[in-house]
Amino acid sequence: GQQVFLTKAIELGDRLIPAFETASGFPEPHWNLQRMAVPENRSPKATILAEAGSVQLEFRYLARHSGNAAFERIADRAYQGILRA
Repeated sequence: GQQVFLTKAIELGDRLIPAFETASGFPEPHWNLQRMAVPENRSPKATILAEAGSVQLEFRYLARHSGNAAFERIADRAYQGILRA
C-alpha cells in the first residue's frame, strides 16, 4: 500500500524538477504539470519565501525515501536561495 504513494511522489517530483531551474533556485510559483512548463496565461508573481522553505523540506524528504540525489540537489539549491533572501 505505501509504495504507491512513494511512486506517485517520485513522479510528481520528476515533473517539478524543471520548475526549479530559476536564477534564485526557488521553484516557479505557477507550473503546468502536464506540459512541465510555466502556464502560458499565468500572472507574474514571485515565489513566497515560506513556500520555498516548505517545498525544499519536501524534496529533501523525497530524496531520502527515493534514493534520488537529484531531489536533494534541488532542495539544497532552494535552501541556498532562502539564505540569500
